[in-house]
Amino acid sequence: MRWWHQEGQRSNGMHWAVGLWIAFTVAAAVKVLVQPTVHTVYPVFAHASWNWWQDCSLYEPSPDQDLYRYSPTFAVLMTPFAVWPHWLGGLFWLGSNVAILLAVLDRSAEQIFPGIGTPDQKGIWLILTLVGSARSLWAGQSNSLILAMAIGALLAIRGRRWWLAALLLAGGGFIKVWPWALALVAAACWPKQLVFRLAISVCFWAGIPFLTKPPDTVLWQYGQWLQMLHTTQIYRWGGYRDAWTIWELIHWPVPRDIYELVQCETALAVLAWCLWQRQQLRPEWLGQTEKEEQPKDASDQAPAPKTFLGNQLSGQSAISGEPTAGQFSRMAAGLLSAWASWQLLFGPGTERLTYILVAPMVSWAVLASWQSGRYRALAVGAWILITMFSMGAVERVVVKITIWGRALLPVGVAVFAVWLVLHETVPGPIWRKSPFIRQNI
Repeated sequence: MRWWHQEGQRSNGMHWAVGLWIAFTVAAAVKVLVQPTVHTVYPVFAHASWNWWQDCSLYEPSPDQDLYRYSPTFAVLMTPFAVWPHWLGGLFWLGSNVAILLAVLDRSAEQIFPGIGTPDQKGIWLILTLVGSARSLWAGQSNSLILAMAIGALLAIRGRRWWLAALLLAGGGFIKVWPWALALVAAACWPKQLVFRLAISVCFWAGIPFLTKPPDTVLWQYGQWLQMLHTTQIYRWGGYRDAWTIWELIHWPVPRDIYELVQCETALAVLAWCLWQRQQLRPEWLGQTEKEEQPKDASDQAPAPKTFLGNQLSGQSAISGEPTAGQFSRMAAGLLSAWASWQLLFGPGTERLTYILVAPMVSWAVLASWQSGRYRALAVGAWILITMFSMGAVERVVVKITIWGRALLPVGVAVFAVWLVLHETVPGPIWRKSPFIRQNI
């Protein structure tokens, strides 16, 4: 990773970004050392891993900690952390989450989020993303790992590493079930490459516990998991922050079956939108090989669309003028944004700490709008709402003034979704022409 230099020039933006990420990690590590079991869910993961090896139910309620809601596979994979005391295992867990997320963000800045073409832009984006991710990372949540796996899967698809993409897409569902929604969307976009591989990957992840315990014990734990998921779906927790939260505050008498219908309809709308984006790709990004479909000459390439993240130069970066896979980046950023928006508004189990899912995308929206001059208020407003109200302390202050403080998180995601649709459908280049581009058109 070229943290400090790119093309021979120093980057103050990256200096600040790396410094802030390191400072945050050190502060969170000190907190783990001082209070290893306070304001963190890591002890829940460690306790579940202990229960697994002692042939106890993973899903038996405990009076002194939260209920374990994850798969038996995740309990087995937490063993390398759980064998240590809470303070040391918590440090390893924190360091792993931060390192994996930061590494994936560093790689995806140029390859998944188009327009982040200079070290300073990348540094600003990483800082904005850290602010939106800090609360979830601080609490030891697994959401950062899910986010890293989702972005990593799109990176693998970009590199046509289909087996790696399938493993990452399927693996997220064994932490929390709802990441499988992204796997279904990706499978619909690239069915020939992913459907079979996803099926094998699900079997791979599901089979890991069978390597450690007799089949009857493993099947019993899986049955407990499914029962727990069904119970969680029936009873709604007061800490959820989604579209249903808004409906509760409006006091509309909406039956649950009507809300579930809305969930399905919006999911189909997201799928249709992502499939439409897929159709904008050149043939090589539809899953065929470069040898068969890649144009031999730059003059043979079709002009890039001039909506969303298209630029005036076909196949060139708006920053450096070098050839890029801008069309795929455009689709990948949109797919991740649409999936995260749907999950946070209409998906299951959305709470404040789940909003880390949209942190990289809404931070990227701020940069995109600021450079283009289009829809700045929507992008900045969405970032402020999502970042500020993902912190419980801010929400509690606002709730004392108005009960609508509980709804501002999902409202922020709704604003971001509006920005995404407008940025995609309204014609015009999103990036302003730089002097370099003007000279080379």
